[in-house]
Amino acid sequence: MFRVGYGFADITPSAHDNFTLSGFIARRNRALRGIDDPLMVYALVIETLQQKLALLVYDLLALGDESVQLIDKELNDFGIPGDNRIYHCTHTHSAPATITLHGSGIVDRRYLEHVTQQSRKALNAALNNMQEVIIRHSVVYIPGCNVNRRILRRDGRVVMTASENEVAARGPDYNDFNLFMFETTQGIPFAGIIHWACHPNTVWSLKVSAEFPGELRRRMSEKYGFPFIYLQGACGNINSLNTGQTREKMIQNVDKIMQGMPEVISWGDPFYETSFRYKRYFHNLCYEMIPSIDELKVTCEKMKQVEREGLEADPASLAEVATVLGIPNGKILESKYRYVAHVISQWADTLLEQKKIPEKTDICVSLLDFGSIFLCFIAGEVFIETQLRLQNMIIDKKVIIAGYCSPLKGYIPTDEALEIGGYEPAYAYRFYGHPAPFAKGTEGSLIKSIIKESSEERLKTVTG
Repeated sequence: MFRVGYGFADITPSAHDNFTLSGFIARRNRALRGIDDPLMVYALVIETLQQKLALLVYDLLALGDESVQLIDKELNDFGIPGDNRIYHCTHTHSAPATITLHGSGIVDRRYLEHVTQQSRKALNAALNNMQEVIIRHSVVYIPGCNVNRRILRRDGRVVMTASENEVAARGPDYNDFNLFMFETTQGIPFAGIIHWACHPNTVWSLKVSAEFPGELRRRMSEKYGFPFIYLQGACGNINSLNTGQTREKMIQNVDKIMQGMPEVISWGDPFYETSFRYKRYFHNLCYEMIPSIDELKVTCEKMKQVEREGLEADPASLAEVATVLGIPNGKILESKYRYVAHVISQWADTLLEQKKIPEKTDICVSLLDFGSIFLCFIAGEVFIETQLRLQNMIIDKKVIIAGYCSPLKGYIPTDEALEIGGYEPAYAYRFYGHPAPFAKGTEGSLIKSIIKESSEERLKTVTG
C-alpha cells in the first residue's frame, strides 16, 4: 500500500499590505484592496518504502524562477529530493504576484518569503500526518460548465468573445472531473483530489481570492466529508461558460458544478501498488524568429510614442496595441492604450539590456504513472487539445494533465493556434518576457518527449 500525508497552511496576505495582484493587465499594478477569501498552500506526500514524492499546490497564478529557488532552498532539509517535489498552482487571477509578468503584478520579496515559510509549514504537517492508504479514482462528467475561449470569427480574427453569428469555429472543451480519494485501511476517507480544466479568471477586482478552485474545494469537502485539493488541468484555452468577472458569477459556476456532482461518488477499484513510476525531466522549447536589435529599438520607440501621445500617436502603433489586447482599434480607453504600450516598451527594453537574447528555453515535466492513471505535470499553460492528443496516444491509461507547474513558462500553443494567431500564441509571450513566440512544432515535440520519457525503461520505479 501507499502511505500518504496531507497538510496545509494559509498564504493569505494582510489586507493592509500593498501587494499587487497577478493575472489581469487591466489592474495596471494597483495595490490590493481587501480579501474575499483565503489563499492556501496544500501539501500531499506519497511514500512507497523509503522514497517520497511531495506535491505542493498553491492558490497562486504561478511560481516564477525566484519563487521556486526560495521554496526549494527552504524545503531541502526534509529528505525529499528536489526532483521529487512538484510545485503546482491553481492559477487564480486574484493572488499576489509570485512570477514576473510584464504589467501584471509586481513581485514583492516579502510575500515570497511568507509563501516560502508557509510551504515549509504545510509540508511538515503532511509528513507528520502520514497514513497507510489505498487510492480510488472516479470520473464525473458534467457538461456545460466551461468553453473553449478561442473563437475563430468569420472575418479570420481570433477573439475570446463574439456573438454566435460571428463564430466560424471554436475548439473542444473538457467535461471530465477527475476525483481521487485516499482511504485509510479502516475504510475512512483521508483526503481527496479534484482535477478539472478551466481558467480561474471569472473574478475581476482588486480583492484577494482563491477563485473557483477555492470555492469548489470548500464545497466538495463539505459535501463528502473529507478535504480536497484542486489540480488545474490543461486550460490554456478554456474559460468558464458563465462569464461576467464578478464573484456572484463565480459562485453560480460552482453551484452548477455541484449540482452535477452525485450524492454518492461511484469509486473505481482501489490501487494497491506498492510502487509507482515517476520521472522528472526538462524539455527544450525553441522560439520562432528572434527579433533583431534594430527591430526591438523600433518597437520600443513606437510604444513609447503611444505612451506619451495616447490617441494622437501613429495609427499603426495604436492598431498594434489593439491587436495585442484582442480588441477592435478605437474601442479602447486612452489610458489602456498608454499602459499596454508602456508594458510592450518595457518588454523590449528588458531584451535590449541582455547581452545575448536566448534562442530557446526549457520546461519542467514530471510524469507519475500508477494503476490505470498517467498524471503529467507540465510547467506551462497547455491547451486542452494537448490533453486529448496525449490521451489518444496512451490508450491503456487515463491521461490527466496538470498544467501550471513551476517555474511556469507561459502558453504552449498547438500548431493550429500558431497558424491562426490570437492572444495566447501571438502576443502573450511578451508578458512572460520571451523574445518571440514558440516555434511551430513546439507542442508536437513536447508530446513526443512525454511518450519517449514515459516508456517502461525510462520511468523509474520509485521503491527506495
